[in-house]
Amino acid sequence: MKIPKKLKIGSVTLDIKLTHPDNIEGGCGDCDVINQVIRLNSDMSDDMKAFTLWHEIIHAWNTTLEEEKTDAMAQMIVTVIKDNNLYE
Repeated sequence: MKIPKKLKIGSVTLDIKLTHPDNIEGGCGDCDVINQVIRLNSDMSDDMKAFTLWHEIIHAWNTTLEEEKTDAMAQMIVTVIKDNNLYE
């Protein structure tokens, strides 16, 4: 999956940054809507980057959703995309 440099989510445009894991709270990725950035661990596999990007997109869209539900939704989205060859 191509990781975009920017994503518009609702009325907010977020920068997508691949960064060293030491600069990310939680290790895989984080979403900072106030500073309009999603950070992804640059050391992860492409599949894990895709999962984490979707996880953070869901957080940007709904900040109150529990982590388990966010993980499940992100995994479902990535699986549908992969299983249907919707990205290279």
